[in-house]
Amino acid sequence: MLLTFAKANADRAAPDGLAMSTLRVCNKAGEKVSVALSYRDANESEYFVVRGWFNLDDGECTSQRVVSGSAYVYGASDTGTWDGSAPICIERQQFMRMRTPNYTCGPDELKNFRELNVVTGTLTFNLLDDDSDDDEEEKGD
Repeated sequence: MLLTFAKANADRAAPDGLAMSTLRVCNKAGEKVSVALSYRDANESEYFVVRGWFNLDDGECTSQRVVSGSAYVYGASDTGTWDGSAPICIERQQFMRMRTPNYTCGPDELKNFRELNVVTGTLTFNLLDDDSDDDEEEKGD
């Protein structure tokens, strides 16, 4: 599956002084996609939240406030996946937990997430179908 993203800037800060951004994931794949995310939230934790599942119909988006920097996305549908190379444990049912070094999971729960660099503002990440151009970039939001 092919992936693309778009970004726009809007400067904000978290209560702990870290810059906050919005990670927006949009389904443009032409089918229902389930999405899991991993990101740092507004608290002062050194750990990342890992959260799923956002079940997105075609054309639907979900947005999450995140601390600027690295964030991760994984998507799955009946016909394929949108993934990367960062191994993160997921769960089969809806979940939200902290990613900690001592957390372990079974091999079928370990998925390779795509790492994104979320700068201050909004990053829109589009889940595209196989017929779309890779690395398409749109500005604005």
